[in-house]
Amino acid sequence: MASKTRFTNQMDLAKYLGCSRDALKKWLKMEKFAKGRPKRTANSTYDGPAYKKWMNLHGLRGRGSSGDRTVVTIDDLSPLDRQKHRQGELKIAQMEEALEQQKRSAVDPVHAYEVMVKSISSFVTDMEKLMGVELPPMSEGLTSKQQSALNLKRFREVLKDWKTRSQSEFFELRKKSVHRRNN
Repeated sequence: MASKTRFTNQMDLAKYLGCSRDALKKWLKMEKFAKGRPKRTANSTYDGPAYKKWMNLHGLRGRGSSGDRTVVTIDDLSPLDRQKHRQGELKIAQMEEALEQQKRSAVDPVHAYEVMVKSISSFVTDMEKLMGVELPPMSEGLTSKQQSALNLKRFREVLKDWKTRSQSEFFELRKKSVHRRNN
């Protein structure tokens, strides 16, 4: 502090004015408070009484009053701060759009479960048919080694067929989910 009314930094000036340094900095940047705004003196100090007069002119108050909580509109910001504000708004809009896109492309878990249960049931039915109906007549007169080879071959065929059908069913599920969410 240089003297009782002259200050070398904004922190001491803010104490003198009875406001926070952040509030003072914010008010000094705002265009709506530009009228009568004091400048630093030639010896780089702040004139406390001049700043107090400026605060009174604009109805600014220190701690415990509404002065520290001045409502800032876009018009109160400097051109650079307005640009930053607009960039922030654009970024938020882009993030919201990306989130909406993710929601639209997500698969409904209940419907996915139903498709999965249907698919597994289909596989179990195919295996029961293979083991109980198809393989016994085919394996008559074969050695155990030949039966095992035949069983393995047929099992792989059924599994491949089931895998192809399942992929197709899940693809259809995804298409329907996206279509349903877009409408």
